[in-house]
Amino acid sequence: MNRRDAASAWFLRGTVGRVVGWTISPDASWIWRRRRGEAVTLVSPTARGVDRRRAELGGIPADRLEPRNATHGTALLFLHGGGYCVGSAAAYRNVTTRLARDLGVVTWAIDYRLAPEHPYPAGLEDAVVAYRALLDSGVTRVIVAGDSAGGGLTLALALALREQGLPAPAALGLISPWLDLTAEAVARRPAAPREPFITRRLLDDCAPAYAGSHPRDHPMVSPIFADLAGLPPIVLDSSEDDLIVTDGSRLVELVRAAGGEVDHRHHEGLWHVFHLLAGGWPVASEAVKDFARRLGAAGSAPDPDLVRMVQTSG
Repeated sequence: MNRRDAASAWFLRGTVGRVVGWTISPDASWIWRRRRGEAVTLVSPTARGVDRRRAELGGIPADRLEPRNATHGTALLFLHGGGYCVGSAAAYRNVTTRLARDLGVVTWAIDYRLAPEHPYPAGLEDAVVAYRALLDSGVTRVIVAGDSAGGGLTLALALALREQGLPAPAALGLISPWLDLTAEAVARRPAAPREPFITRRLLDDCAPAYAGSHPRDHPMVSPIFADLAGLPPIVLDSSEDDLIVTDGSRLVELVRAAGGEVDHRHHEGLWHVFHLLAGGWPVASEAVKDFARRLGAAGSAPDPDLVRMVQTSG
């Protein structure tokens, strides 16, 4: 990172910390945390040249984002972060519209059900329904991506599809993924004094809310404990100052040990999902653009099982 970018990162780190501290204050209810998050993200600039409309994907509420250069044989399914308890498709439009534009594909960002009202497996069930709806629509390649909890949900979705015998995604994109929700993981997280976005208190609140009555080391709740062999190509972004950076590094080691493919970009001097500043900060905008480029390359080869399924159903 050059001197100018480092200076802007220093300033933004403090600003993000103050805004996020108010938005997801542990003293506020989940409803108010969600409302504050929506209010903050209303000022996030979306990418130009992308048609956006509210729709449903298999009955799941979603943003449908279509760039002018859209290739209709491929789609991106985006699963937002927020600890499984907050966040929405609307809150990520500055990121998802850029992914849609840079990938050149119709992008669906779904509003899956949130905990604690809807603990596991509600969010995962919604993701499976949305994925199946894309297959039923005739899409021959589906790329799935998400950040933080949405990154964990992305990996869990790939595992669930494998269990159900459904065609695998063409590629998986994970930004600062949260993959280990166990209390032990929270306790052993390394100190992250430069992390402005998430705290141990937030992880302690969100993890049991999402897991519900299921053990937090269940491989669909904490997919780092799953069998990670045979996964689609993975594109992963991690950040040096991220409180949960070790989840991504563990995943890279485990997937490569199992013979899988991971394209890992580690951002020094940056924090958890700094990509959310895309459109307002050139460093974040460039990171999203780079992520889209790598994700497109990873998912460029058509999946023969998916093509065969579409041809058979037609």
